[in-house]
Amino acid sequence: MTNTASGPICARIDTVAAHIAANRADLMARPEFPDDLWQMLGDSGLLGLTLPKEYGGLGGGYVDLAAAAQRLTERGGVLGVTVTWLCHIMNARLHLDRKGTQMQREFWLPRLARGDSTICIAISEPGVGAHPKHLTARAERDGGDFVINGAKTYLTNGPLADMFIVLAVTGEKHGLKTFSAILVPRTTPGVEQTPGVEINFLHPSPHCGLKLTDCRVPAANVLGQPDGGLADISLPMRAIEDALTTSSLAGAVSAELRFVADAMPMPDREALADLGQMLGKADALTKAAARLAEELNADDGNPERLNGASAGFRGFLRTLQDEIDAFVGERGMVLSPDAEALRRDLIKTLSIASSAHRLQAAKRAKMFLDEGTPS
Repeated sequence: MTNTASGPICARIDTVAAHIAANRADLMARPEFPDDLWQMLGDSGLLGLTLPKEYGGLGGGYVDLAAAAQRLTERGGVLGVTVTWLCHIMNARLHLDRKGTQMQREFWLPRLARGDSTICIAISEPGVGAHPKHLTARAERDGGDFVINGAKTYLTNGPLADMFIVLAVTGEKHGLKTFSAILVPRTTPGVEQTPGVEINFLHPSPHCGLKLTDCRVPAANVLGQPDGGLADISLPMRAIEDALTTSSLAGAVSAELRFVADAMPMPDREALADLGQMLGKADALTKAAARLAEELNADDGNPERLNGASAGFRGFLRTLQDEIDAFVGERGMVLSPDAEALRRDLIKTLSIASSAHRLQAAKRAKMFLDEGTPS
């Protein structure tokens, strides 16, 4: 954590993490996020960690957020809890705080900081994912309102949300669709929560789909620039999300190695050396994640250049996971159900958007080749 509030914030994280660890088996088995844990996160102030102090937040930055995510996951041992918490904070800071109007910020940020409300980003659509070319949800202007029709899927935190940021087609320019990000309250007539894609990992992080039928909302609910939703919301979100998620993944693999150490028989010198090397690699991943957060703090509005580093992080983590699996298998170790569930969540999380991460890695290689040999 940064020096400004490291002690108090770390103490709050440790209190929440102790509660998570004590209830780990239940949390990893349930698809819904428990109310008491959400209340604890709200009471601790961690739901407003990176929101401005004038709106009830703690005023932290991305470095604070990354350090908190790493610590919460390592000590709590439940990656799904961190996913839900990170999504809440990212949506609040990245979208409402950075792109909201003064009225939107004054109304929503205090509620988000307290945990009285949460918001969910709705971009992906059934059968097509998040590729802009294939998105069809549309918002038609009707006087001072937008009328929205379409369907969304894979909404992380959707069941918890009372407000959705819906990316919808609002026009066309040079033969390409233009999109606006529009705030749609859950209470809007025509909003229907659907089951969406079934997620059998990362519990208790909840997911759902959304069906929108003639949903009428004021044009003032546009978030950011009209027809600018793709550049304002969708594109920067992926890069920042990838960079910040590295911290929770680093915390998860550190927690996994603690489980492995607890399951080890009396270690010999070779086993100690192998374990030490894996711990050193986990430490390196933690430092790499912290560096990514520093880069985000330095350049909040242009994170795309970090994509290659985020992809490289995931490749290194996959290699480390293979080493852990080999270490456990060669010694015939039996890990606890909690350890197996954490391993499952790590592996499945690394598989999400793997083709996009491969593309990012290829772009990084092309940049390297274009630079040529140093003279």
